Amino acid sequence: MQELGALKELTVDCLVYVFVLLMAIRKCVDVADWAMTRFGLKTKWSEARHRNEELIKQHEEQIDVHGECLHKLAKQVDHLCEVVEDMKRENAERDRKNIETLSANLKDRIGQSYRYYHKQGYWNEMEREAFNSLIHQYEELGNENSFVHTICEPESLTWEIREND
Repeated sequence: MQELGALKELTVDCLVYVFVLLMAIRKCVDVADWAMTRFGLKTKWSEARHRNEELIKQHEEQIDVHGECLHKLAKQVDHLCEVVEDMKRENAERDRKNIETLSANLKDRIGQSYRYYHKQGYWNEMEREAFNSLIHQYEELGNENSFVHTICEPESLTWEIREND
């Protein structure tokens, strides 16, 4: 049993000695590397470390360049989004004005047709269909309450339909 305890002590002592020895070797290598670098001598390790440092420096420079590019692109995307929003607003305003103009033109054509056929008191099937089509287009544009619905359309139902002359 005492032999087992002695073996454990010996093993722990050996491990400590090996660890201390490895640390000492590491320090010796660091000192040797420092001395060689100090006197301008190049070693495989110093050259590898130097290459790695250069690669890291280049990589950091590339990251900076890419960051600047991304920042510029983000600004351009923001600007393009603003332009698109402006274009959407302009198109919506243009569409609204076009609808107003088209509505006014349709209302005028309906009024002209109404006055013409009101005097006559009759029309043919083709003229009736064209008149109702104008009213339908007028309604499709969202126009619902006007003289078209209160006067023109109801009275048009009373006009006589004659064969084509």
